[in-house]
Amino acid sequence: MKKVSMVMSTLALLGSSYLVSSCFLISSVIADEFDDAFAEMDRQIASNEKTKQELTLSPSGKVDCNRKELSEYEQWKCLQEKEYEAYKLAYFEALNDYKDSIGKYWDKVEVTDKKNWVEYSDDLQTKRVVDYERNEIRISVIDPAQGNEAIQKLIDANLKHMLEKTPNTARQADPVLKSVGSTQAANDKQSKTSMLSELLNNQNQSLNAKVAELRKTAVITRGVTSNNQSVDKTTPIVVTIKLPKNSLGRRAAKYEDMVKQNASKNKLDPSLVYAIMHTESAFNPMARSAVPAYGLMQIVPESAGRDVSMRLYKKDQIFPAAYLYDASNNVEAGSTYLNILYYSYLKGVKDPLSRKYCVIAAYNTGAGNVAKAFIGSRKLRKALPKINSMTPEQVYDVLIDKLPYEETQEYLKRVVKRQKLYVSA
Repeated sequence: MKKVSMVMSTLALLGSSYLVSSCFLISSVIADEFDDAFAEMDRQIASNEKTKQELTLSPSGKVDCNRKELSEYEQWKCLQEKEYEAYKLAYFEALNDYKDSIGKYWDKVEVTDKKNWVEYSDDLQTKRVVDYERNEIRISVIDPAQGNEAIQKLIDANLKHMLEKTPNTARQADPVLKSVGSTQAANDKQSKTSMLSELLNNQNQSLNAKVAELRKTAVITRGVTSNNQSVDKTTPIVVTIKLPKNSLGRRAAKYEDMVKQNASKNKLDPSLVYAIMHTESAFNPMARSAVPAYGLMQIVPESAGRDVSMRLYKKDQIFPAAYLYDASNNVEAGSTYLNILYYSYLKGVKDPLSRKYCVIAAYNTGAGNVAKAFIGSRKLRKALPKINSMTPEQVYDVLIDKLPYEETQEYLKRVVKRQKLYVSA
């Protein structure tokens, strides 16, 4: 009965508009011994998004968070969601404007994403990329008249610039993040050290010596433009520098303390946290996706982020990008979400290995889509008997064959394979 009271209290916080439509939830939770209470609750809230919007619309058709029908909590939550939607609109507008500006000079428009940090010079004539997945640096410049000596100087200047850049200074210089006010400096140690600190492990080596060492491995080519190039575009010079093979391990090692601490706190194997981080961002501290999700473990503020906030702070809030770009916050959030998936939403999966496979898939696509792979609907409670009737190998095969998105199928394969890289971490 104590658990029933807890769920009832939580529903009360959501306001009277959810109580009627959530009545079925209480009976199903009791019948299922709370195996997926919060997952069911979240899906019910999501399914009532339209109802909530109708509730908060004013006669003018605009969202009014001060309506008398709303409780104080509902007003606060409405305002928070309204502010975040405004933030996302501004973010996407800034991103599209930035891409348009880049497209005036470059056939291939590259911007920072999950596994690439991309920065342009102020005049957009030089492009710097750290490709964390391919483990390489690319420096491109639009100037077909560059001679060999000028190219060497260009390589040196840009390499030095990139080695001196920290995640904090990179975010402060990012035009998109600047446009939406998400450039606050993070306090974690890694945000204050070089983006490429894994290359600067030799304290006896000067920065200039490291630049010279990297330059020796540079491969210089002419890029290829499209047939429809505008008059402003020219064929760029592309300098590619392969990073040492051990760079990935050194990048991962930078977060060892964070991973071990949060894995222990959340009763997780550190190798799983590492494998998720590797697959989500390849340890790119500037990682952001098109959703957008932010940081090393790619937390989506309005979904996984809210679950994490409820667990950590007992408050349904939407984390700002600046919070999630702090590496310590991000690893904590990602580890906490894995704990929620493993020990709350999916705890009804009895076999630990089967549950791990389901958790990995759910981290990428949500617990509802995991259920859908087994029974064709998003009702996790109904999928549990079928999952529990299978061996872990059978569960894995069903997920690989039946998950709704090929991206998640590949994601599961990669995480399972990569976890083996970190078993001794």
